Amino acid sequence: MKFNHLLTKKERLQFCKNRNLVVCKWKPVSEGQVTAGNNVCVSMLCEECGARTEKFLHSEDYKTHEKLILSEVNDV
Repeated sequence: MKFNHLLTKKERLQFCKNRNLVVCKWKPVSEGQVTAGNNVCVSMLCEECGARTEKFLHSEDYKTHEKLILSEVNDV
């Protein structure tokens, strides 16, 4: 499943390093770490090229997607 909707527009449009003219397909690789300011940091990895990014979600946004993120992380 793609998780590109959680990223900023700039990150969503990043071209994949392994494939020409194809955007990266991001998936979460960590359950999330609580940070200051009521935010949660989720590590994201491109399935194709291995590029990595960190996404900071507000705790309410994380709760909305928590089940889906945890199921994706635990399947790996």
